[in-house]
Amino acid sequence: MTFPTPKELFQQLRDFWQSLSRPQKFALLGTLAIVFGGLLGLIYYANRVDWGLLYRGLPEDRAAQVIEYLKQEKIPYKVEADGSIRVPRQKVPEIRMALASRGILGPNLEGFEIFDRNQLGATDFLQRVNYQRALEGELSRTIAGLKAVEAARVHLALPRESLFITEEKPPKASVFVKLKEGARLSRREVQGIVNLVSSAVPGLLPENVTVVDTNGRVLYKEESPEERLTSEQLAFRKKLESAYQEKIESLLTQALGPGHAVAQVSVDVDFTKEIRTEETYDPEGIAVRSELSEESQKEGLSEGGIPGVKGALANKIEGNAKSLSQSQREVKRSITRNYEVSKVARKQELLPGTVKRISVAVLVDEALLNPPGKKGEAQAATDKLALVERLVKGAVGYNPDRGDQVEVISLPFEGFAEMAPKTAWLDYAERFARPFIEFLLVVLFLLLVIRPVLKTFLKRMEPEPPPPPEEALPEEEAEALEAEEPAPLPQEIALSIIQNQPERAAVLVRRWLAEESEEERQKALKEAEAHANVQS
Repeated sequence: MTFPTPKELFQQLRDFWQSLSRPQKFALLGTLAIVFGGLLGLIYYANRVDWGLLYRGLPEDRAAQVIEYLKQEKIPYKVEADGSIRVPRQKVPEIRMALASRGILGPNLEGFEIFDRNQLGATDFLQRVNYQRALEGELSRTIAGLKAVEAARVHLALPRESLFITEEKPPKASVFVKLKEGARLSRREVQGIVNLVSSAVPGLLPENVTVVDTNGRVLYKEESPEERLTSEQLAFRKKLESAYQEKIESLLTQALGPGHAVAQVSVDVDFTKEIRTEETYDPEGIAVRSELSEESQKEGLSEGGIPGVKGALANKIEGNAKSLSQSQREVKRSITRNYEVSKVARKQELLPGTVKRISVAVLVDEALLNPPGKKGEAQAATDKLALVERLVKGAVGYNPDRGDQVEVISLPFEGFAEMAPKTAWLDYAERFARPFIEFLLVVLFLLLVIRPVLKTFLKRMEPEPPPPPEEALPEEEAEALEAEEPAPLPQEIALSIIQNQPERAAVLVRRWLAEESEEERQKALKEAEAHANVQS
């Protein structure tokens, strides 16, 4: 197969272009424009740069350092109106690690490595300032290591130590945190930051620590004992109600089936802390606690006469006469009994959290108690509700003396229609619907637009097939053709028209020149031949 030369190819293209009509030329130009536009779009899509976000919201000085680094490394970048810096997506992790190793984005926070440098002649004030800076830097690094924290700064207010206790001031601390986009610190994490800072600084109490975020919100505030107790009480009550509700719904699910009963529980809890001291006395129960018995006896002789000085002088006057003697005996008895009344002392401490009353509301699906196809079962539905009420009372420990209340009502469930789960083929259809439609549009464009144009172009480029060789006719047909009178040829008809009717021939030639198709020319020739036969 020989390929045409460029000159021959150009000549074929020119002949093909001249053989096309005006609408065909416009269609060909439009098709070529669409094809080349599609090719250019595919080339652009294949070679376009997929930009990825490197950093957003950086300070101007840090952003300038990042851009300077990208220029030095000859890395393509793009800065958007909101200050975002974008680089090729596949290079984002590598660039971030390179910037982190150079310390461009990290805060200039120094820890205790500040003391690694030799500082000759440093004063005591400078040493204390360096210690405070080192402590702040270490705490900032530690807090920034949390998952939800992007950056952190710690400011310490450390007063000078004093020799007098009355002049001492407590240290205080402020923590400033910058959270990552979409991240939040839980209450436990904030409390952990406060405990971390207060434990690292001697004498720092948790109530002297303040935590603030970039929006100015105070994340930590020391609660009073009353506030802390109130929050704990609410949490305890909610937990108790959830436990009762889960117990009731689990029991009713086993009895009625899933989704046919809903329960709500309200618990009234007494958080009063009470200490009772009781002393009970029984007046009839008297008992001898102790008894003391004493007995004394005294015997002897005593001189008679007048006692005292007067009696002594009288005795002397009487010539020392002996007085009469007297005998003396003395007996003394005493009994002491101590009685004790019976007493009962009792000390009782009532802890907070006592359940005062329980209120339960249960809603049962009416369709389960009264099926649509069955009628006249009102008594059965009532019995079922009574059975459900008994089950609920047993589950919560119903106590009428405490004032507990249980209500069981049946209503139709209209908002609990079970949603049919999505099938796998629907998920795949939703996922691949758009790519399939785009592919179908491309195929239709190729079949309905590109294919007809190419087919027409290739058909015109094909050379005309040679005329088929004449087959030898049988002898009978050949004799019949020879016997027939030969019909006049078209050239002969044309010459006869020109000789006999020159005006008619001129009109015919002008019509031939004006006609565009071969069929109309043949039709005009036949009309002229018929007119010539009529005149002859």
